Parts: sequence; C-alpha cells; structure tokens
Amino acid sequence: MAAGQGERAIGTVYGVNTLGSILGAAVAGLLLLPLLGLRGLLTAGALVDAGLGIMLLHRAGRDSTRARRRLRVAVGAVAAVTALVWLLVPLDPLLLTSGVYRSGMVADPRTVRILFYHDGRTATVSMEEYRENDSMTLSSNGKADAWLRRLWLRPPGTRPPTVFQLDESTQALAALVTLAFAPEAADAAVIGQGSGMTSHYLLGSPRLRSLTTIEIEPEVIRASRLFSPANRRVFEDPRSHFAIDDAKSFFAARRKPFDLIVSEPSNPWVSGVAGLFSTEFYAKVARQLAPHGVFGQWLHVYELNDDLALSVIAALAQNFGQYQIFLVSDEDMLVVATNRREALAPDWSVARLPEIAADLANLPPFTPGLF
Repeated sequence: MAAGQGERAIGTVYGVNTLGSILGAAVAGLLLLPLLGLRGLLTAGALVDAGLGIMLLHRAGRDSTRARRRLRVAVGAVAAVTALVWLLVPLDPLLLTSGVYRSGMVADPRTVRILFYHDGRTATVSMEEYRENDSMTLSSNGKADAWLRRLWLRPPGTRPPTVFQLDESTQALAALVTLAFAPEAADAAVIGQGSGMTSHYLLGSPRLRSLTTIEIEPEVIRASRLFSPANRRVFEDPRSHFAIDDAKSFFAARRKPFDLIVSEPSNPWVSGVAGLFSTEFYAKVARQLAPHGVFGQWLHVYELNDDLALSVIAALAQNFGQYQIFLVSDEDMLVVATNRREALAPDWSVARLPEIAADLANLPPFTPGLF
C-alpha cells in the first residue's frame, strides 16, 4: 500500500458518511416525511438499507451459482417481511397522538376520533374530537396546543350563552388584553398559530392594517382550518398574512417594527421552544417593537415550576421597562410588557369594537372586574 493511502481511504469514508448523513436527514425530514408520512418513511428507509445489502451481495457473488440462489432468497425475504410489516403492523394515529408520555394513558377510541393527522417537517400534527364534552383539540406530537368546544364553530349570532372553558379564555384574552394596552396598533404579529383564535380577535380591530402570524409548521395552519368559522378572519381577512418561519429567524431578518406582538408558542419544556422564553429572544422582540409598542407573552403555569416561571419573568424584566401580569385562565398567565415611558394603562373599550363584541356576544360582559 502506498504511503498515506490508508489515511486517505479512512478520510474518504468519514467524508462520504458525513455527507450522506446530512443529505439523508435533509431529504428525509424536509421532503420525504411530509410526502410519505412516518410509516412510509420508515418503510422506505428499511427498503433502502435492504436494497444496498442486496446490491453488495450481488456484486460479491456474480460468478457463483450458490451466491445467486442466496441473493434470490434474500430478495424474496425482504419483499415478504416488508409486506407483512406493512399489512400487520399498523401505526394507529389515535395511539400515536395519545400523548402517553404525559398522561400515561391511551386515548379511548369510543370517546376520541381523529379528524386530522399529518407528519409535518417539524412535528406530527393532529386534530382530535372528544365526544364527552363536544370539543376539538389541535395537538403537536401528542401535546395539546389548542382546545376548543364545537359550539364556537357556529356563526356568532347562533352560539348559546356560555362562559369560557378549556383553552378558550387564553386564546381570546391573549389578544384582547394585549390589544387593550395598544388600541391604536396598526401593525401586529402573533407567534404561533394554534387555533388561530388570537389572530382572529386581533383582526377584530379596524385600526389594524396588517397582522402576521408566524408559524414554523405549515401543518398546524392546515389543521387549524377545522376550527373555522371561529378563526375565520385569520384566513379570510386581507390584512392577515402567514410567515412560515422560526420566530427568531423572522425577527432577525425583519427591519420594520411592530406596534403589537403576542407570543403564544407551546410549553417551554417542548423541544425547540425554550429559546422563545429566553432573555436573548426578548432582546430581539424589544428591538422589533415600535417606541409605543407592547408585547404579550402567554406563559403556561401548568407543568411549570416556580423557578422556571420566575426565570421567564426575570428575562422579560431585563429587556422591558415595565410589565403587568394577568391570569387569563386557571392555568395560564399573560405578561404584557413595553419600553414606553408612560405607564401601562389599558383601554378595555376594545372589547366593544363591533366585530369583537359580536364574537363575545354569548359571554358575560367583558369588564375590568374580570381582572
């Protein structure tokens, strides 16, 4: 062997392996997973591995009758195993979206029905219907991110009298409370589509010229259409725009400031979300706000210990001159922050804007006493 050939061969193997890993992850995650789904991608990956093995067997035994027989047996075995796995090992969407890692329980098919299921580039998104309380839940990787009763899917004038339940108060009040501190806001942004209700309520302000909903996973937007007409303005209003992007990247590239920003991502412990509750991210948000702009941060109190909740509030305090905290449900807080010089003073008349008032018509009067 010539000097250095062994080292070059090892380097070549490592280089090809690294390049293959990068290309494989990119093609599988960005192209094949949304196209084939989890089951199809796993099957395709297994077939590629088996196919490479068969190709090597073929090359090694081209001149051997015995090797060719073994090759035919291998091909038949791969085909048989693939068919058996495809037919006999179903990946039940209800089982996959049950969130067993959180609850320790599998959803009961007698009470839960899957309305939407798709493996996206960043998450598996599903919509479940719960017959027990006639509600619908939008979930990412089995973690519920928006929960709404079906009565909200009726046109506003036909909804029965009720009070907020489930995630309904958080989705509505995240918009209305933040808007109350910036009633003249013209340009707004919402981080996270969820049900689309928060963007819907903000678009009830006639003073708003533009609203951008930033969502990293396109399948969340597709699934949330099942909540229509409760969120109809986010899809129908010409002032509404979607940005399929990570919020940090979006703000890093944008130069024009916003008058109002509401952040409602998933829980901080969810993979990839913690960075949206950090002092570094809040520093970016503060730079994206107009001089009189306000920022609303939805903070999940459930499954969050005191130290973590206080660390989020401390990060907000480091980047904003003043803030106020509201309890918008039994388990959710909303922190409204700003760097404006004058004191934060809410204008609750935003709840009487015609389109917003129509959405709230079947609820008890929206008054400062609620807070």
